[in-house]
Amino acid sequence: MKKSPLEWAPPSDFGTFQSDFDRDVRSLTDARAILQLAAETIVARRHYRRAVLSLHDADGNLGPIGHCGIPRELIEQARRAPRVRKEVREAILDPRFQLGESYFVPAESGIPVHDEARHIPSDADPTAEAGWKAGDELFAPLRRADGSVMGFCSVDEPFNGSRPTASSLPPLEYIVARAATQIELLELRSGLEAAHHRWERQLGQSGDFHYEIDVVSKRFSQASPAGTIFTGLPRADIIGVSFDEWVRRFVHPDDRERVRSIHLSLATQGHGAGRIASESEYRIVHRDGSVRWVTDRSVAVVDADGQPVTIEGAIRDVSAVRRLMEERDQAVRRYRLVADNARDIIYAHDKTGHMFYVSPSLERYLGVKPEEFLGTHFSDWLTDDPINQAAFEAFDAEINDGVMVDPFVLELRSKDGRVFLMEFNESLIRDESGEIVGVQGVGRDITDREHMLHTMKDQQKRLDSANRALRSTVLRARQRQEESIELNRRLQNKNKELESFVHIVSHDLRSPLITLRGLLGQLRRHYAKRLDERGRDITRRLDSEAARLLRLVGDLVVYVRSGADPAARRAVDAGLLIDAVWTHLVEAGVADRDQLTAPSDTILLWADPVALERVLENLLVNAVTHRSPDRPSRVEIVWQRQTAAIALEIRDSGIGIEPEDRPHICELFFRGRNASADGSGVGLAIVKRIVDSSGAQLSYRPNPEGGSIFTLNWPTAPVGGSNP
Repeated sequence: MKKSPLEWAPPSDFGTFQSDFDRDVRSLTDARAILQLAAETIVARRHYRRAVLSLHDADGNLGPIGHCGIPRELIEQARRAPRVRKEVREAILDPRFQLGESYFVPAESGIPVHDEARHIPSDADPTAEAGWKAGDELFAPLRRADGSVMGFCSVDEPFNGSRPTASSLPPLEYIVARAATQIELLELRSGLEAAHHRWERQLGQSGDFHYEIDVVSKRFSQASPAGTIFTGLPRADIIGVSFDEWVRRFVHPDDRERVRSIHLSLATQGHGAGRIASESEYRIVHRDGSVRWVTDRSVAVVDADGQPVTIEGAIRDVSAVRRLMEERDQAVRRYRLVADNARDIIYAHDKTGHMFYVSPSLERYLGVKPEEFLGTHFSDWLTDDPINQAAFEAFDAEINDGVMVDPFVLELRSKDGRVFLMEFNESLIRDESGEIVGVQGVGRDITDREHMLHTMKDQQKRLDSANRALRSTVLRARQRQEESIELNRRLQNKNKELESFVHIVSHDLRSPLITLRGLLGQLRRHYAKRLDERGRDITRRLDSEAARLLRLVGDLVVYVRSGADPAARRAVDAGLLIDAVWTHLVEAGVADRDQLTAPSDTILLWADPVALERVLENLLVNAVTHRSPDRPSRVEIVWQRQTAAIALEIRDSGIGIEPEDRPHICELFFRGRNASADGSGVGLAIVKRIVDSSGAQLSYRPNPEGGSIFTLNWPTAPVGGSNP
């Protein structure tokens, strides 16, 4: 009897279960414990007999695991398995498998999730016609608030034995979603704690006094360690002090009303959601009676209704700057005329690295006016290039050790993004007691100089490389020249031998053959009546063989002497040559005029006309003599213009060339095994010799319709010339 799918309806205790599960999950502070609780709850609620919940990173590397109903050895095997492959993760989340918020991958889908080493083996019946089968997989993704997947819940063997439906999944999906939410909260909490620790550490290292004042209670709610430097009070004693007491105890009497009015304005005005900022300068009186000038940059943080809730501020000691400015005012006035007209950047910064003077020439480089530059830190204008580490090393040596540093080079970035190099030469600024209060210096643009030096070095490297390559090329050229001289000498010897051979063939073989044919003629004329039929047949065969041998000798002479004469090359109309050759074949009775289909337009090739005519004649004779008994004899010529050549194709419908014969068709004396017409096996060898000496190419391929296709790729102009 088939089992019907589990149709889930909330049980009467489901609300209690949710409350208990939420309480238990919130009490956990470890992701693995949350996953373990979820797995045990799934099994305990009798949804599925076995469950595994695991986290993984973006690359699929496995993280914490929670499980229930799974042998420990399988879990250990999963931990040792490689990362969850991307293609498997994508296959699981295929929309066609989606069921509610989960994904059911049936065994018959063929998806390779079962190949994963962390797959849960199934004890279900693989042959069952309905219900849960061996190999079925149900995955419920653990998602973050933004929808990204942090892991999966994989369950197996439902207690009722049925495959899941959308209506049967809410309990499982609630457990998984609640576990994912709690894990993400833990991640956020951990991130916030880390950020808080970093903030505390940065405040401890900062020389500025950072504070927060609660608008309602009007008391300090936060204070950085630097507050002790300004007041003499421990940090813990500052927190909780009212703002009125702060003003009364630590603000100079002449500045108290101004400070009160500024903070009162920040605490009472509302301008919509956001921040309201203010900056003031006043004096703070230390508990020991010493006075220092400070700048107080404060911000009122307002809520969504525009009402201030907190005042945040940062107090910076500017006493040295003020003293320096007062002492240097007269000197600045004296030298301002020079500085204002200097092309180099003249500047000065205090012990913290913040700028308090810069010449107008700054705008030419950084694209900002001097007033925008003042108060910024020198590092704000540096790029991330490692060369700029020199700035911090120089700053540390000058301020902390009082050492004069050598000129150094930095890379700066202007307001519009331009990058340039400057060389800086600095000196120390001391007060009347000899204490270092700042640094002054001159910056000079050396971008063009460095670029020129880099270019010169690069060019020198390329020149050295080119010289090495040239020396190697010259050496190889000399070797090749020597080899060429030797090859030319050998070629000349071979040519002399070949000429001697041609002379022997032309004079010593042809004359006896001609004499033999003459004697055979006399024999037939004078002794015909004395010869019986066998004798007459023998004389005919002797004459035929002598004639064939004469043709062979003639073909050999043509082969040896064949080739294109470079001095005779010119622009030749191949179309006219084709027509002339075909007319000759028709008149000789070798071909019929209507056998040929050829283009009527002009085809200009750069060739020796005599040599080209011999090539066309040999190819056309082959096309019409090697006929097929199975189809009419047809010859078609087509051509196509290429970059600096013409591809001329001669197609026939003959017997073609056997595949095993094709590599040898241009060899001397070679005749294909299916050749039926008389021939010496020299014609295509002559064609190949002429084609090679003309700078052309010859290729062969079978005609798909039966027969052969010979292609001539013939140049249209001499090398280095232009098309005719």
